[in-house]
Amino acid sequence: MEDMVNQCIKYDIEESWTYGLSRAYLTKHANDWYNANEMLKKECPKYGITYIDTSKNREEILKDTLEKIIKGK
Repeated sequence: MEDMVNQCIKYDIEESWTYGLSRAYLTKHANDWYNANEMLKKECPKYGITYIDTSKNREEILKDTLEKIIKGK
């Protein structure tokens, strides 16, 4: 869970929903977010929704995703 908290802090910008939340708050809720994320990994494909994991190579994945959206794929 510490990795998830560190990711939140690393990419925290004013527009982020996590902006300004304390490390203690993030740590307290990280397990719930992890469990929700695991559920989405399983459920998204069932409904034809692409699951996009941005926990690693965030910038690259977001750029690739945007390119796919622009190209209509």
